Order: sequence, then C-alpha cells, then structure tokens
Amino acid sequence: MPGSETGPDGKAKRKEMLNMIVDAFIIAMIAVAAVMGNDVPTVTEVWVICKAFLAAFFLQLAVERGIKRE
Repeated sequence: MPGSETGPDGKAKRKEMLNMIVDAFIIAMIAVAAVMGNDVPTVTEVWVICKAFLAAFFLQLAVERGIKRE
C-alpha cells in the first residue's frame, strides 16, 4: 500500500506509543477548535476535549496493538 510504513520483512510497522499520543493530541486540538467559543472553556467543554483525546488514543491503541489482523 503506498504511503504505509513497512519493515524489512514487508509487514506494516506498529506505531510507537509517542506517535499515538501525538495523533490523539491533534484530534483533541480539533475538538478544542470545535467546542471553544470566545470565553474560557467551561468544565463541560474540557470534558468534551478529554473524551475526544481518550477516544482517539484508545481507538488507535486497539487497532495498533489488539484487533489488527496479521
């Protein structure tokens, strides 16, 4: 598949934990842009941001470490 990272044996390499955290952080920043207005974020908005980060992180973790077919 073009653009995918593969190892010397031709199999796809796993993402490193730091890369997954960075990817999830980027998604959380998209959530920040979506829920924040001109005011300081409220507890509800911070909760939405945290849920976006955690959902993105755990989804990547499940795909990369658990449910991916070999």
